[in-house]
Amino acid sequence: MNTLGQDREFTQDEILFAQRTIRDFAKAWEHIEHKNLEHDVFLRLASIEHDTDYKKTKEPLDNADLEKRVEESIVPKEGDDPMEEDVKT
Repeated sequence: MNTLGQDREFTQDEILFAQRTIRDFAKAWEHIEHKNLEHDVFLRLASIEHDTDYKKTKEPLDNADLEKRVEESIVPKEGDDPMEEDVKT
């Protein structure tokens, strides 16, 4: 804070105003931080639940589909030479 070159001390009212403003700002900041933390925890828990659900239900299907696609991609097309084992790998 500054008295803008008035060469005077702050009045008691000005000091109280500044202290109240700082207190109110700190309370608002803490409230916002608490809400943000709750939101972050909620998102993390939802992510964990999603990952668990995926690993139980969808990951085996995705892996099977991936294996099928790999197998299909290494089968030689009609008229092509058979693929060598080291190339398949």
